[in-house]
Amino acid sequence: MMPSIHAPSSRHIHDRLVATVVVCMLVAGCAPSSSPSPSASSSLTTMQASPSSSSSVTPRSSTAVTSSPTLAPLPPSAALPVNVPDGEIEGRVEMTPGPDGGLYVSIAAEKGSVLVLLDSAGKPRPGWPIAIDNTSCRLPTAASDGSVRLVCAFNSDPVSRAYAFTPDGRSLPGWPVQVPPLVTSRVVGGDLYLMTYVTTPTMVDDDLLDVITALRVVTAAPDGTLQAGTPYESPIFGHQDYVGQLGPDGTGYLLAYKEAPGPPLSTVITAFDLDGPRPGWQVEVEGWPSALAYGPNGRIYVTQAEGNRQSRILVYSDDGQPMSVGSDALAFIPTSAYEGAGPSGGPPPPVVAANGTAFLIGEEGGTTVFAVDPAGHVMTGWPYRDSVRLRWTTMGLGDVGGSTRRSEPAVGPGDVLYLLHAPRSASNGGSVVAVENDGRVRPGWPVSLKSPGATFASVVVGPDGTAFVLALEAEGAGRSSATILAIAPDSTVRYTTTMIDP
Repeated sequence: MMPSIHAPSSRHIHDRLVATVVVCMLVAGCAPSSSPSPSASSSLTTMQASPSSSSSVTPRSSTAVTSSPTLAPLPPSAALPVNVPDGEIEGRVEMTPGPDGGLYVSIAAEKGSVLVLLDSAGKPRPGWPIAIDNTSCRLPTAASDGSVRLVCAFNSDPVSRAYAFTPDGRSLPGWPVQVPPLVTSRVVGGDLYLMTYVTTPTMVDDDLLDVITALRVVTAAPDGTLQAGTPYESPIFGHQDYVGQLGPDGTGYLLAYKEAPGPPLSTVITAFDLDGPRPGWQVEVEGWPSALAYGPNGRIYVTQAEGNRQSRILVYSDDGQPMSVGSDALAFIPTSAYEGAGPSGGPPPPVVAANGTAFLIGEEGGTTVFAVDPAGHVMTGWPYRDSVRLRWTTMGLGDVGGSTRRSEPAVGPGDVLYLLHAPRSASNGGSVVAVENDGRVRPGWPVSLKSPGATFASVVVGPDGTAFVLALEAEGAGRSSATILAIAPDSTVRYTTTMIDP
């Protein structure tokens, strides 16, 4: 069902898309191929061994040896909207801008994964949607030529596979490729960069397990050729909680939280690439910093919470040296992007614009956002304040309890910040607001959902400033719909396309 919205000067276009769907039975027990958060304990360092879990990637050497690409089969067709299991709609739709004003959308459907490229009017482009059977997939940003990569874990197989498709829905030659157990992925130009585990078969309590002993960077070229970097065997890896990230140039970063009762006393940040550890990268940050954010000229941004009273932004060069352009101490604590089991209880990273402006977001008394310029000073007109909090979602209910994640803000052209707010009352829905670089709400915004309890779950921004926002709306019997709204900079709703419908 299409959500009803309220926005000045908005027009509604509703498309129900019908085609044939070809997907296979989903096998229960699938784990996502990667996660932005570490595990609840160091038990993440073991996984069940299997002959098929070994890597087919050729290690890097002084004379790089690469695997031979093979021709990929044509993908089966699919249809929109799709179905998902009851009550499991959260986190099943991922979006990234595509070519010519389009949008790539990946959906974890009931019987597999569906990938589609929507055109500028919200309709599937020729050759789309396509289905990938029996998988759970992650969608990195599109490649520089407009093609897309998809990294999938197979529900009945411990290996992962990466796919590559052209804008007309055809597989690139040499794809898919089998990749080792995955931490995270990123597209750099036309290459897919993967951070993967390196495992060693080890007997543990009479069971043969693949014990994680290192991390490495693996690349997949546009022709499907794989290359594995030198394993990074951190002396602190596996003995404490950690987060792995890939930077915009494919550099791998490991944030290791030193063990201590309660919050860690410090966090060690190291970096590695295809050639192994990066010189100069052994950065130690006091307390529990955020994950990393990336700015221009290779700069790396970290939020540091200083006790319970103030925060600041730290900035490092791409060779690990601290820079003097961080921020002054700010008299508030940004709200964690995650609450629940596991070590991710620190502050969220700043949201960094293309010119180096960094936005630091908290929720004291509602929502508070500071904008810090590239020189490290709070910009005129800020902070932005609103009496309502950002949108949060609860996930992972079960024996280990649930966790909540805060919606991710996005920044678009002109340093415009997009925030997803929770419903202001039980009688209305959530909203998305665009805040300009002077701290003021852009004219015509916010755009709000009319249906009580309906929320905006995620937002990405295209190069022309179009905000693609995912709306979730309850449809009864414990099921919900998911609809994408394309909102122009002037708040006009260009189209709505339903992706999930009961």
